[in-house]
Amino acid sequence: MRVIAIDDHPLILAGIEQIVNDQPNTQMVGRASTIADLHGLLATTACDVLIADYSLPREDAADGLSLLRQIQRQYPDLKIIVLTMLDNAAVIRVIMNSGVAALVSKRDPLNHISIALQSLRGGLTYRSPTMQSLLDESRHAAAGGALSGRELEVLRLFAAGMSMTEVALKVNRTVKTASAHKVSAMRKLGVKNDSELHAALRDLRLL
Repeated sequence: MRVIAIDDHPLILAGIEQIVNDQPNTQMVGRASTIADLHGLLATTACDVLIADYSLPREDAADGLSLLRQIQRQYPDLKIIVLTMLDNAAVIRVIMNSGVAALVSKRDPLNHISIALQSLRGGLTYRSPTMQSLLDESRHAAAGGALSGRELEVLRLFAAGMSMTEVALKVNRTVKTASAHKVSAMRKLGVKNDSELHAALRDLRLL
């Protein structure tokens, strides 16, 4: 199993590399600290698994949920393990429902990456204990469904400061339809007002 990892903290990257290389038949084939470096590695280095910090420093490129979806479109067979400090239950479920193979909280010991790799090798998904607890919480709250492409687009435009009338014009929909997409996305994110929505959008790296 060939692994590429991205994190902007050198010590965490070093820890990930040690954990990966300690696994049987598993090898770290690339390390990146920026999104630009990651895209370069993925384009030139064959790999089976990407271990990615969710909240990377802002660059002139997609990050967060947008980055995950972009990578999934370009490399549909690549399995992704997401590392994160997020503790918003509904947001965590949205990330999981985006199609990632594993979620590991940085609040849990880093060796859960090893368990995640073993699970992936067996064709399974994995959530570390903190992530599983948050996912259970969001399930009880009936939130956290997968955001559709249209909902994501509406949220991105709303986050950019557009009014719903402007958003509707941009996506070529009626204001009623655009607003319905926003309401549906808010339900999935488990938020009740625009203030909570903006907080969730910051967690999703859409703001």
